[in-house]
Amino acid sequence: MKKELKEKFPKWCFSNEKFYLCLTDDADSFLSCMLLYYLKGYEIKYFYDFRNLYRAQGTDTRTKCIGVDMALMNGRCWDNHYGNMDNPKSANLNRILQISKNRYCEKYPFSTLLLLYSYYDVPLPESELERMILLAIDGSYIGYYSKKKYFRDIYLNWLNLLELEELEGTLKRNNPQSFENIITKYNLKQKIYIKDKKISLPWRGGFNNNMYLNLNKIHFDLMQKYKISQNEHYVNNKNIFTLAWTYKNKVQYSYKIS
Repeated sequence: MKKELKEKFPKWCFSNEKFYLCLTDDADSFLSCMLLYYLKGYEIKYFYDFRNLYRAQGTDTRTKCIGVDMALMNGRCWDNHYGNMDNPKSANLNRILQISKNRYCEKYPFSTLLLLYSYYDVPLPESELERMILLAIDGSYIGYYSKKKYFRDIYLNWLNLLELEELEGTLKRNNPQSFENIITKYNLKQKIYIKDKKISLPWRGGFNNNMYLNLNKIHFDLMQKYKISQNEHYVNNKNIFTLAWTYKNKVQYSYKIS
């Protein structure tokens, strides 16, 4: 990531403080958590499926938490959505660059995972397959194949800002169907959920990683229930937990059920 862009991120991103992670229900969040565990030693202690928030038994609640692939209204989060532009603790390039809603088509087009790769200067994998998986996560490949030059130029500009130009070679050598096949083969759209107080992952045996192995041993208790709404607008109130614009004129948000 270009230095002048990295310097605009919230101060907690630069911190060596210990944090816990809140996992959400998809591959982008899980692989991002794995990367943060590898780079920083952060552990998953919370899980959020947009209707329920869970906490691992025995969690030290004094340790602060980072939402991963979560468009939090308030608090620390790594995020790729077009969400709350006023949350100063959100590590989200749409907020950092203040891309207004009337420029919605110019928003960040990649996954949270690629945001982390760029921010922490993580070397890209050497194999074509692993690069394709990176680009398949959260549809990060889609913008490159737009038939409209305007959208493709926006996509290439983001690759440049994040200093991920190496990935263009993989995009050139493949096509949308290639990535759709990867998504199907590796179940990349399958959801994560809680069953009998344990996190159920759709990639069983797919990772030889301490975080993955330890997660299977942890029991999670329900902390809070939420309701999901989708509208053309929203009224800001303290009960909204996460919020993301899914289209220019459509917002989806969750709020606490008392």
